Amino acid sequence: MELNTAAAVIKYVSSLELDSAELYKEWSKLHEKARDSFETFAGVNKKNAQNVKRAYYSSVSDALETGFCFKGFQSDLVIPKCKQEATISEILKVAIGFENEIKNFYLEAASLSKYLLTDISREMQRVAKIRENRVMELLSMSQAEES
Repeated sequence: MELNTAAAVIKYVSSLELDSAELYKEWSKLHEKARDSFETFAGVNKKNAQNVKRAYYSSVSDALETGFCFKGFQSDLVIPKCKQEATISEILKVAIGFENEIKNFYLEAASLSKYLLTDISREMQRVAKIRENRVMELLSMSQAEES
C-alpha cells in the first residue's frame, strides 16, 4: 500500500492499531495466562490510535493557523541576572518591572491570537492575570519593606 500523504499514513496507523487491538482481545480470550497482558496491549493500542490522530489534527491545525497569528510579533524580554549583593528592595523593583513586561507580552500575544487560536489566547490571558496578581503581591512586599 502506497502512503503518499500524512492523512493516508494516519489512517493506516489508526487501522493498524485498532485491528491489532482486536487481535489482542481475541487472544486474551484464548490464553488465560496472558489475558491481562493482552487486554492491556489492546487498550494501549486504542490509545495509540487516538493519540496519533490527536497529534495529527493538532499539527495540521497549528500549521495552518500559527503562520498568521503572530506575524511581526517581537519580544526583547531578557531574564534579569541575579546579583548576589542586591538588596531586597532592588530585587523587588526588578521583579515588578520584569513581571509587568511578561504580563504585557502575554496580553499582546493573547490579542494577536484571539481570532485563530482562541484556546491559546484564553490561556495567555489567564497567565497575564496571574502575572498581574504577582505584580500586586510584589508591590505589597515592596511597600512592607519600605515601612
